[in-house]
Amino acid sequence: MAQTSVADVFSPEKMAEVSRIVNSCRTIVSTFGGMTAGILGLYGFTGIFFYVILTIVLGAMILFLKSSPKGQWTTHFRHWSDVMTDGMFTGLFTFIMFWTLLYDIVHIYV
Repeated sequence: MAQTSVADVFSPEKMAEVSRIVNSCRTIVSTFGGMTAGILGLYGFTGIFFYVILTIVLGAMILFLKSSPKGQWTTHFRHWSDVMTDGMFTGLFTFIMFWTLLYDIVHIYV
C-alpha cells in the first residue's frame, strides 16, 4: 500500500476538491433543512437555531465518516473548524431562501 505524503494531502488541488465536496454537502443539507423548517412553520430565532444544529450535525457527520477507519480526519482537513465553517454563509443564504419559500407556500398561501 502506497504511503501518501503531507505534500500530497495538502496540495492545492486536494484541498480544493475537499472544499468543493463539503460545500456541495452543505448546500444539499441547507436546501432540505430550509424546506423542513418552512414546512414545520419555524420562524424567527427558532429557524436560525435549526440551521445551527444542522451545521453542527453535518460537520460532525463529515468528520466521523472521514475518520471512521483509523480516526484520521487530519488526512482530509487541516483543522476540524474548516469543516464547520467552510461555506457556512452560502449554506445560510440557501437555507433562508428555501425556508421562506416553503413557509410562504404552506402557511400563508394554503
